[in-house]
Amino acid sequence: MNIGKHILLLTSFLGLFSGVKAQSDSVLAEQYRFLLMDSNQIKNVHALESFFAKLDELERGERKQVRVVHIGDSHIQADFFSGQMRLLMQGQFGNAGRGFIFPYRAAGTNGPSDYRSGSYGEWDNKRVVFTNKPLPIGLSGITLASSDTNSLVYIRLREEERAMYAFDKVTVFRQPGPGYFDLAMGTQLPEGIKTSSTPNGFNWHVVRSGESLGLIARKYGTSVAQIKRLNGMRSDFIRAGQKLKVGVVYQKQVESADTAFQDLYCLPALDGQVAATCLLNDTTGTLYLRHTNANATQQSGLIYGMSVERSNSSGLLYHTIGVNGAQATHYNEAAFFTDQVQHLQPDLIILSLGTNESFATELDEYEFYAALDTMVSRLSRTNPNAVFLICSQPDTYKRRRYKNERNLMIRETLETYSNDRYTGFWDLNSVMGGYGSMNDWYRAGLTARDKVHFSAGGYRLQGQLLFNALMRAYQARTDAELGKD
Repeated sequence: MNIGKHILLLTSFLGLFSGVKAQSDSVLAEQYRFLLMDSNQIKNVHALESFFAKLDELERGERKQVRVVHIGDSHIQADFFSGQMRLLMQGQFGNAGRGFIFPYRAAGTNGPSDYRSGSYGEWDNKRVVFTNKPLPIGLSGITLASSDTNSLVYIRLREEERAMYAFDKVTVFRQPGPGYFDLAMGTQLPEGIKTSSTPNGFNWHVVRSGESLGLIARKYGTSVAQIKRLNGMRSDFIRAGQKLKVGVVYQKQVESADTAFQDLYCLPALDGQVAATCLLNDTTGTLYLRHTNANATQQSGLIYGMSVERSNSSGLLYHTIGVNGAQATHYNEAAFFTDQVQHLQPDLIILSLGTNESFATELDEYEFYAALDTMVSRLSRTNPNAVFLICSQPDTYKRRRYKNERNLMIRETLETYSNDRYTGFWDLNSVMGGYGSMNDWYRAGLTARDKVHFSAGGYRLQGQLLFNALMRAYQARTDAELGKD
């Protein structure tokens, strides 16, 4: 395999669809001198041997698909980092489809930029971080629930993405059982549908001891200014037990209830399948799901997300699951998360966690280690053919001015756990430049103002760095098999 040749082909491929160019570490090091490129490597690389072997089989035409599941927090929910990895990996190994998607807008939160989503009717939602809200959490880390038989959610690929990701295979993750609605699925909405968008209430947060407005804003994917505006606050002072509005929930309503949806497929809840798969008659870039009750016993419905694929294409599927504010312990507390991941059949599971733990001052290294072990152990039991790659968290600042000392402990705990468990380990924190390097990224225009999150360019740079490290390890394996020096 000639990596240089692949990179040239990949650059052309990406340019057609996104304007993104693949760049080598040497080029990136010249552009961003604060990067520590000696650290851009996969440690415990032999732990990924089965994944590399599957990639090799895929390239030789002996395997149809290889699947990656990338799990994380807000750094993953927006999908810039993981989306760059998807583009780069599929450019080299083939495009089997967009993979796991979720109608984030229906849940009142941000989502990836390569598709639009929305909803009609009355929907409730719960994110994995809301541990006290009485809805179960499944695969996406976010649940949509409705008792409205007119409720509907939709996914629509952006026009420029359709050439890449138009799909003809859909897997819907929902709650089966006699009390739950059937789902009707179609590929287009009727012309001239009349809808309105109205405020449907607020998301609320009860302040915990030690929390700041900045920390709360990061947790809910909003800003300090927005929280202050919603609550009529003039200062940043908050107290434990205070109840704050953290976002407005808007809901689209169908004004014409008798609208005739052209449903193509029905997914009955009584079939008992959490993951219900349909093969469509043709490829499409649009998908809608609506509840329908076949009998009076069906009273509500729960949707956990969808996966869209190209059934006749061989290549790589890169699924992403990210939730703003999420920690490992949140995923551990999710009722159905671990069991539902196995339906994606991952060959590699990438974990990008630790940022929110670095702000959780009550969490020590032993508790964090135990939470990681619980998460990895459970995922290992339900996905015995998957291997793990743990990424250290990026550097962060507190209140935009102060280095976050807890980053040192979090990074060390992640590496220690990876060594103890012998998983792959990629040290993003060190590659960035180490402790305090977030300020260099900020000056380079690669971060948000909070010095916790990144610009789209900053996230894509991380995706390029991880891709380079992973492909260098894969190339070294190939060279070793061929007896090269």
